[in-house]
Amino acid sequence: MIDEIGLLTGGRFEQFGYAVLRNLQPGEWVERGTTVEGAPRGYTVDTSAAGATLVGETSSELNYFDGDLEKPTKDLAHVIKLHPDVKRIWLLSSREASAGETTACANLATEFIKAHGTVDRVEILDARRIAEHIFENLDSERFVNTLVHYLPSVGRLADENAFSHRVPRYSGYLARPSEEKKALERLSSASQLVIAGISGIGKSALAARLAEILRGEFDIIIWIDARDLHDVSQLSDIEIGRHGNHQNISSLIRRYKCLLILDDAEITSQQVATMDLGRSKVVLTCQTTSDPNAIVLGDLDAGSARTLLEAGVPQPCPDKTFQRVWANVGGHPLLLVALNRLAQVEGWEAVDDCCEDAVDSVEDERHNKVCQRILLRHQAALAQELAFIKWCGTSRFDAELAEICVSSRAVKNLQKRAFLSATSAGDVRVHDIVYKSIQSVIHVLAAQAESFCRRLEHFIYSEGDREEVILRRIAYLHAPLLRQLLRENRSASFVYAVALARSGNTPLELIGDPIPTAQDIAARGDWSGREIEVRSVIEAVEALYTIASANEGAASARKSLEKNIRALEILHSSPSARGELLVDIKHHYAKMLERLGKLKEAEAEFRAILDEHPKFAAGRLQLARILAKTKRNKEALEECKLILGQDEVIAEPSLAAILLEALRLMSSIGSLDDVKSYEPLIVSALAKARDIDKSISFRLIAAVAQKMWYTMPELVLRMFGTIEWRDSVPTSDQERFDWAQAHKQAAKAIYVRDLRFREFLAAAVDVYELIEAPNAYQRVQYAEALILLERFGDANAQLESVGEPHREAFWWQRKAQALLGLGEAGLALVAINKALGMIKEQKYKAPLLHVRYLVKKALSDTSARDDLEEAIMSLSVDDKYRKQLEEELAGAAQPS
Repeated sequence: MIDEIGLLTGGRFEQFGYAVLRNLQPGEWVERGTTVEGAPRGYTVDTSAAGATLVGETSSELNYFDGDLEKPTKDLAHVIKLHPDVKRIWLLSSREASAGETTACANLATEFIKAHGTVDRVEILDARRIAEHIFENLDSERFVNTLVHYLPSVGRLADENAFSHRVPRYSGYLARPSEEKKALERLSSASQLVIAGISGIGKSALAARLAEILRGEFDIIIWIDARDLHDVSQLSDIEIGRHGNHQNISSLIRRYKCLLILDDAEITSQQVATMDLGRSKVVLTCQTTSDPNAIVLGDLDAGSARTLLEAGVPQPCPDKTFQRVWANVGGHPLLLVALNRLAQVEGWEAVDDCCEDAVDSVEDERHNKVCQRILLRHQAALAQELAFIKWCGTSRFDAELAEICVSSRAVKNLQKRAFLSATSAGDVRVHDIVYKSIQSVIHVLAAQAESFCRRLEHFIYSEGDREEVILRRIAYLHAPLLRQLLRENRSASFVYAVALARSGNTPLELIGDPIPTAQDIAARGDWSGREIEVRSVIEAVEALYTIASANEGAASARKSLEKNIRALEILHSSPSARGELLVDIKHHYAKMLERLGKLKEAEAEFRAILDEHPKFAAGRLQLARILAKTKRNKEALEECKLILGQDEVIAEPSLAAILLEALRLMSSIGSLDDVKSYEPLIVSALAKARDIDKSISFRLIAAVAQKMWYTMPELVLRMFGTIEWRDSVPTSDQERFDWAQAHKQAAKAIYVRDLRFREFLAAAVDVYELIEAPNAYQRVQYAEALILLERFGDANAQLESVGEPHREAFWWQRKAQALLGLGEAGLALVAINKALGMIKEQKYKAPLLHVRYLVKKALSDTSARDDLEEAIMSLSVDDKYRKQLEEELAGAAQPS
């Protein structure tokens, strides 16, 4: 990342610096340093906020840190001259400072603050410190999204960080030497450990401590919030990261030495015992367990409790107050930390008040009563944050939603009071005891609810046009909240958000009838500012079709679309529809026609769009798909080449998905020469896929691999080398099959003794296993991978699960191979003869004859050589497979 920052120069580094500063110090920054086009402006600071009391300057000069720091010194003088009342100054450089230069910068900052009494902070950040700040904030999706156009690696790092580096930090962790020792001893001799105890007792903190101690012993530490996991099978398909990518954790822990921590798990130790962990180990934290070897955490002892309670407070806790705390909350770490935060702000009297008269109830009630009082003490400072949690209606909420509805500091404010449990990237969870107390004592005022709704609505309006992934994720995670808001407020933004979520349990009547809304919009003469209303109609039509399809079947969904497409027709024909919005309406209308099977009409619509907007790549891609679907591959290929010839598609990140899809379609329908001519573009496009939707890159690799694995194996392997392919899981059965096929073809493209051969095949098998409803063809392909791994019994079982009506020539071919591997050469001969009797195309004869050669050879049949010779003669003289068989024939002729 440091190297990538160093490549940013001029206005590009300034624009990057603005994004970093907005995250360093949230606020309304005024960016004066560059014009809209990125050209520098003179006689001004680069950016400022809060009435120029906060100022940032950026520089990409090569010698920024040289000598006596002339450039930073001039920048500071420039700032104080233009803004004498400045309080805080940030200087950002794209260059990396040495250790000595870093010390000199610190001295310069100290001297400048001494010389200028109004200034209370100066920070000089080199490329390393900027990179460290970015890395520490990789879980902020909005921040990462602002940086992906500048730093190619940041998206990939964020995705990796989302599942492999998110061990929470507990700055106030109080060591538990006895429990730590027991846990380490248990993990040294067993593959799993259970840590049990009531909410807030410190289970997650102990697990995080173990991860810190053991980090050097494992390849990867994986922390998963496991509340929503009910079975170990779910670990094979965990959604992570910014783009909804899926990860196969089960595969990961088999292949690498991992420490997997399942926090707050419902999965039991008995279920974990059924898993193939390889060299990996698993730590589960849970509230209750039947595991006799579990470490059950109890309260801290009095001495430890006092230490935790007094940490960071200038005055020790009075004995009387401590006795009251001890009587009410005992050694409960969460409440002790919460009381400690209260003592730091309000003093020991506030702590005493929270514990007064609570001792006369049972333990849970005492804890709840104390927690409620702590909340009420913080209510003035955290009024919005606490009301927001109550408004959300769930203890788990999206960090970005909290920023949207409350403030950029909302999550940090809650963390500061020790109210949050360990969280994964993007998600925030409130401790159970805290959430229960919020439900009891916090009330959402009408003005607060209105503010949250208004801010959320504004966000949907502003982001809806760009269809940001953040909005889709919020809509999915908070679908119940959005449905409730829609019941109370028929705002177009909430219709749009609920439609985006497309949750299967959304009542169709809640989304409503899009046709009257479309009629109302179409009747208006000016659509300015009404874009989200138009998009709500578009998404409603899509959602009604999708939900009906999931809940009621394809026939019902088609009937819904046949009716609701009328809404798009109304918008389409409105004289007020114009510009990009009209293009978008036409595009969706044409896509719905295609979905209805009206390919001729859809094609006409796409051609009409392209006549007016020839560079509309998304429409051209849809046209190419229709042409391919109607067997006009030559025309489809020409459309793909037009897309791939557009500079905008190649250069613009927002069009990268279209670029990848166009390459995939071309690879599927084009010739080997077509694919080869685009080899550099394929590889460079895949390199970008780390910051796009991985599923598209899966489809591209699969398409190329299945066509080129034999003729251009080096291209197939290069493609896999450009992305983080291991253990990634596509979301649909078809994509999973394609991805598994690509791995299998990659294995076949390399030398059998290459270590990657088995690695690719193992990955293929892992993904084949995830196909929920495999058809006969997919089972046969899966069996081939198992045969290549010499798992003949498993291959035979897959083949036997195919019904007799679907047992075609290639089924019998794989059956023969499986039987041969199981030592049943006689039965294998019967199977391969059936395959040869069923084959219809001459080009498939050679591999079947080769299998019969191997079977006859095992049977010591003297006619085996005849089959190999016949296989060779059935192939053209320049065929690569023929050369392979000729070498095998020559080897067979050599005396043993």
